[in-house]
Amino acid sequence: MLVGLSTLVVFILWPKLKIAVPAHLPAVVVGSIVALMLNLLGFHVATIGSTFSFTLADGSIGAGIPSMLPDFEWPWLRAQSGEVPLAFTWQLVSDLLSAAFAIAMLGAIESLLCAVVLDGMSGKKHSANSELLGQGIGNIITPFFGGITATAAIARSAANYKSGAVSPVAAMIHALVVLVSLLSLSTILAYIPMAGMSALLIMVAWNMSEAPKIIHLVKKAPASEVLVLMVCLLLTIFFDMVIAISAGIILASLLFMKQVADMTKVQDISEQKKHIHVELPPRWKVFKINGHYFLLQQMASLVSWFI
Repeated sequence: MLVGLSTLVVFILWPKLKIAVPAHLPAVVVGSIVALMLNLLGFHVATIGSTFSFTLADGSIGAGIPSMLPDFEWPWLRAQSGEVPLAFTWQLVSDLLSAAFAIAMLGAIESLLCAVVLDGMSGKKHSANSELLGQGIGNIITPFFGGITATAAIARSAANYKSGAVSPVAAMIHALVVLVSLLSLSTILAYIPMAGMSALLIMVAWNMSEAPKIIHLVKKAPASEVLVLMVCLLLTIFFDMVIAISAGIILASLLFMKQVADMTKVQDISEQKKHIHVELPPRWKVFKINGHYFLLQQMASLVSWFI
C-alpha cells in the first residue's frame, strides 16, 4: 500500500512542477526506491523480478523480463512455470471463439476511436482500412512470438502528437525504444514494484475512462445510451470484459433496430382507390411502408401478405 500510494502521489503532483519529463518516470523511480528500502528492512514487496520468471537456453531459471529476442512457438504450447500447455482442438477453438470476437471488436473500436481523436487534433483524415489491416496483421503474427493482442492507444498517440510526431514513424521509434529497453535494461526493470505498476495502471484507467464525459453523457444522453453504458460497466465489474462487450454490442444493436422500427410507418392502402387502380383478389392486401426497409421488415411484410 505504501509503495502504491507513493507512486500515485508523485504521478498526480509531478505535472504541477511544469517539468518537461513525463510523470510516469519519476513516479516509477520513487516507487522503486520505496520498495527497495522496504525490502532491505525485511518487508517483502513484490517486484517484476520476483513475480515473473523465464527459462534460459541452458535450462536455468531467470527472473523478471527476459533480455533476449522472443522465439517462435505455437501460442497454445506457451505456458508459465507450473502450467500445463494447451492442446489445439476444435473444442478449444469453440471455447475461445466468442472471446476472440469480443477482443477483435474492442480492438477495432479502440483503434478507430484513437484515430478519430488524432484527426481532431491534427486536422487530417485517417485511413480506417489501413489501420484495421495493419492491426490485424500484427495481432495475428505476434502470438507466435509470445505477444498478446494490442490496439492503438489514445494516451500514447496523443503524447506522440504533442511531442511533434507527424507520421507513423513515431510508433516505430516507440517500438524500437521498448525493444532496446527490454534487451539492455531488463536487470534494472526487474526492480520495479508491482504495486507501483498498479498505481500507474489505475491512473491510466482513470484518464481513459474520461469521467467528466461520462457524467455529461448520463445527464444529457437518451435513456437507451445510458442503459448500454451501465450494462457494460456493471458486467465488466461483476463478470468479465468479454461478456460486457458482447452484451453491449447486442443490446446496442437491438436498441438501434427498435429506433429504426419506430421511425418506420406501415399503412394499409388496400381500400385507397387513389393508389389501387385494379380490383384486388380475395385476401390480398397492399401496404405502404415509409422509412428504413431492412430484411427483417421485408420478411414481416411477406408474412403479413400471406396471412
